[in-house]
Amino acid sequence: THRNNINLTLRYFFDKRNELLKDYYNEISNKQSEWWVLYNQYLESDEWKAKREQRLEIDNYHCVHCDTTKNLQVHHISYVYVGNENMDDLISVCYSCHCKIHGRQI
Repeated sequence: THRNNINLTLRYFFDKRNELLKDYYNEISNKQSEWWVLYNQYLESDEWKAKREQRLEIDNYHCVHCDTTKNLQVHHISYVYVGNENMDDLISVCYSCHCKIHGRQI
């Protein structure tokens, strides 16, 4: 019976741990979803559009990776300062190179 008590205690411990981990990952997922909503709203703002235009102008409307002038986007090197970026936090890239940076296939 002592062994059964230990097994029951361990089972309870692992079940509780798994429940807490599930709650934790759900909370992180929800916060990430909220962040992406706010980020996408920011990308629609006049403030972002002005910064984007300024970065494109600095890079002479060329992708800094492949030098094309087509399908240009502005990439955040770091997302730490989103909303408070300086020009060193941004680079001009074409759609294809932007996908490569993020590990996405075209």
